[in-house]
Amino acid sequence: MEAGRKLVIYERDTGLFAYWFISLRCEEECYRALRYGRPLSVAVIEPAPDTESWEATDRITKTLQEHLRKADLAGYLGNGRFVMVLPETDRAGALLFVERVRGFVPDIQAGVSGCPEDGRTFSELYETAAARLPDDERPPPKS
Repeated sequence: MEAGRKLVIYERDTGLFAYWFISLRCEEECYRALRYGRPLSVAVIEPAPDTESWEATDRITKTLQEHLRKADLAGYLGNGRFVMVLPETDRAGALLFVERVRGFVPDIQAGVSGCPEDGRTFSELYETAAARLPDDERPPPKS
């Protein structure tokens, strides 16, 4: 690493984890889930179309900061898109989590995926969850 250069694990605008860190940690959680036969889910949440994106982004950020479990990981990918890694949570539990978030921020859309049925890596789980968003046309985030 260059002198004076630091890897920042937090995204500047929200204080949530940066994409590269979520990706790394999810790979570790995937390995653990597969090795021990434990559930793991990934949820992708973003403001619904026709909403004030910046306002919804602020409300989603606040909700995630206040209501995630200690074991859960939340990251902001930009353009209003959030990703959560939910260890020890199956897809049904992830859908319940999304509904809890929707109780605080009703104008969201979400997609969820579970390990191993929907993928065995962060990339596979993210792509599956994102594909389950209504009308998803955004490119995947850059690492």
